[in-house]
Amino acid sequence: MDSNSLSAGFYLSDYYEVIPEAEADDYLEALLNIIDKYNIEILMPSSGYDIFPFSEFKSKLKKHGVILVSDEKSWKFVDKIYTFNHLNKIFQATSTLIPDEIDTYPLLQNRAMGRAGCNSGKRRARKEIHLLKFPI
Repeated sequence: MDSNSLSAGFYLSDYYEVIPEAEADDYLEALLNIIDKYNIEILMPSSGYDIFPFSEFKSKLKKHGVILVSDEKSWKFVDKIYTFNHLNKIFQATSTLIPDEIDTYPLLQNRAMGRAGCNSGKRRARKEIHLLKFPI
């Protein structure tokens, strides 16, 4: 689910739903409807936008049978490398590369920290990777 109807993740998933932005008054209702519709059992924050609503609505989500991967109001989950390493201890996560481990170019890169896919794109050399090392 994403508030952006053109989300790249929609093209990689079996099912997808457009949901209001996390700050919207009808966000919780839409989220619970999706949880019930697809029998969702686990929620994981994927950006700084959903960490706080997941924490705020923790008890309501649990009533719908949802386990929260992180229910704390913590910005550490906006760090995508931290999140990958943390989740890889619990689940077999998809692969990710730390800049020092990359030796093949060109590649597509998402930010290591921050919200959304801003400034994601093609990197032609290692020096371009380090341009996105810190939040922009």
